[in-house]
Amino acid sequence: MDPNTPNPTPEPDLNEPMDQPAAPAPEQVAAPAEPVPAEPTPIEPAPAEPAPTAGPIEPAEPVASAAPEPAPQPFTDPTTSFNSDDKGDIVLNRKKGKGGLIAGIIVVLLLLGGGAFYLFNYVLRSPEKVALTAITNFITAENETVNGTIKQETLLDGEVVNSTTGTFNYSGKQGLPMQLGFSVAIDEDNNAGVEAKVDSEGVIYAKLDGVDDFADLLGGDEAEAIVDLLDKRWLEINIPKITEKYGDLFGEEVTTVVNGYYGCIINSMKSSKKASNDLAELYKSNQFLTATKYTGKEISIASGNSGYALKYDTDKLANFIKGVPGLSSVKELSSCFSKYSENSSADDIADPDTIAEIKESFPKNLITVIETNGKDQLVRFYTSSTEDDQRVTLDLKVTYPASINFEKPEAKSITDFIDDILKYQPNEVDYDEDDTIDEEDEDETEDETEDEEEAESTEDKKVVKN
Repeated sequence: MDPNTPNPTPEPDLNEPMDQPAAPAPEQVAAPAEPVPAEPTPIEPAPAEPAPTAGPIEPAEPVASAAPEPAPQPFTDPTTSFNSDDKGDIVLNRKKGKGGLIAGIIVVLLLLGGGAFYLFNYVLRSPEKVALTAITNFITAENETVNGTIKQETLLDGEVVNSTTGTFNYSGKQGLPMQLGFSVAIDEDNNAGVEAKVDSEGVIYAKLDGVDDFADLLGGDEAEAIVDLLDKRWLEINIPKITEKYGDLFGEEVTTVVNGYYGCIINSMKSSKKASNDLAELYKSNQFLTATKYTGKEISIASGNSGYALKYDTDKLANFIKGVPGLSSVKELSSCFSKYSENSSADDIADPDTIAEIKESFPKNLITVIETNGKDQLVRFYTSSTEDDQRVTLDLKVTYPASINFEKPEAKSITDFIDDILKYQPNEVDYDEDDTIDEEDEDETEDETEDEEEAESTEDKKVVKN
């Protein structure tokens, strides 16, 4: 190499970050034959320029000879997207690809966002998924209250000519205690209902309300008096105490079966959470309800909630029924029953004739709608079926309270009530508000009996004399 020829500009290191310019060229060393003066003298003087007010001070270009150095040529490596600026620094060519990159990012974000929206609302949040979740939550809920109506209507040319309405209410938790009620209104003057509670030990409390309106249907003064005694009074029904007291009357076999069945049912109710979970899993495997977005006019959906129209798949319903006897909780209950009765088996639930009858008689004109809230909880269940001139509608509303308030009512033992009925003629019994017989009334009854006996005796004596 000619010692008078300056060293070529070093090629850039392509491994350096793209956003940073290349380091300045290293200072050139003059050849020993021609020493470099301390300060290079320009060939042609130029007017002085003001010093820059900002920016780094660039190092002076070394001069190897008196001749001016040719301007550096642009770096034009076709394999890269780098160019050289007028100072010889390597810079990124930003004129190409920037707009395309931004557009590409926007498109990707839109696709991801739109895909996520579709995935959430039409796959993960599809009517099928939401309905399944809501039904499962309903089956397995810890605490529930259900209130609603059931209405039977007779139609003539599409118009209602007669109707009967019943109301239903239930509140309970997984297991015991629980409480429920049902009432029926045949017309404005005839209403009847029953309330029942079951405490944590399985003791039942029941009260009839308004049944005196139907007393005349039973016939006879005695029946009417008994109904009047029962109306609006809480009765405590303790099955073990009843069989203990009246075991001789029932017989040993009946007493054993009653006590056994009762024990099986109460133990099953105490562990109903396990049964609910089993039932929910069985439904997941046999989803006989298919859901679509509800657009009908039978009911109005509350703001913020969603409505779904349900259709029944009777084949999957049949498979669901067939699977019930196989649930572990049902097997345990069936095994318990079989200890007290040879004719008891859970397999009867899945009897082929029963399933065939269910499929054949399943309502054809059935409308079913569920309403769900933002937590995917079922908050309303509505179904209506019309066959010929009869229409039956069930409309239930559901809530999920944090706890269930259960209070034992003040009640009269059913055994004491039976004793009173057996001891006295119904038309001679007068109960006070505290469900006790007036002693005065009892004494009057005894006095009347003695007077009657005395009169009969006197009459007999007159007959003898004659």
